[in-house]
Amino acid sequence: MPSNTHYQLHSYSYGLNTLSKTAYPGIIHDFLPSSAAALRIIAEEGHSYAKANTPTSQNPKITSNRHPGLSPLNWLQGKSKCNVFVGEALYRAGLEMPTFKMLDGSHHYVNAEALSAMKKHFTPITNIHLLQSGDLMVIDKTNRRGENGAHVELITNIDSAHNFLKTAGAHDKGAYETDNSYILKNLPEDISSNNKLSNSAYVYFLRPIKALPNPVLP
Repeated sequence: MPSNTHYQLHSYSYGLNTLSKTAYPGIIHDFLPSSAAALRIIAEEGHSYAKANTPTSQNPKITSNRHPGLSPLNWLQGKSKCNVFVGEALYRAGLEMPTFKMLDGSHHYVNAEALSAMKKHFTPITNIHLLQSGDLMVIDKTNRRGENGAHVELITNIDSAHNFLKTAGAHDKGAYETDNSYILKNLPEDISSNNKLSNSAYVYFLRPIKALPNPVLP
């Protein structure tokens, strides 16, 4: 696994990284530090992201996080946590996940459904051959709205030429990796005008582009 120094240097440099490059089928594209952070969370505390459990957060702005990395976020018990998992992976990689402010001044990570509209934080990737580890995959459910209106995961491994896709995300039983290759098989190369997965679901791929002002990396 890369060193923490690698995470930090890469987190500041990748924003200019790939959109102008030619994508060659069969090439595994560049690595983003958020992918490594997601896998580390899964290995160390994936069970805490189960719907019935309570994770911690490294982000001191998050509600009830009196002791970052130690205080259990009890208000998350019984709730889906896909946005929290992704937010934590981005934070630990030195990247900013959008939040909204509560009445007491603390913050919550925005719901997955809102992420595709966050242009200051993410660049949409509309060609599957430009996808890389660390990009976000958002499944937007058209028959639902609000907190459970979408699901978000981080890409951990991709070979677009062979329709291979693995992602990491939080589910009812915890956070883990999933083989989602079927998604690539059902999409055209250019999804700018056709990102429909089913009659009730669309997919968006987003690249994190906003670094934390003062990242504290593990």
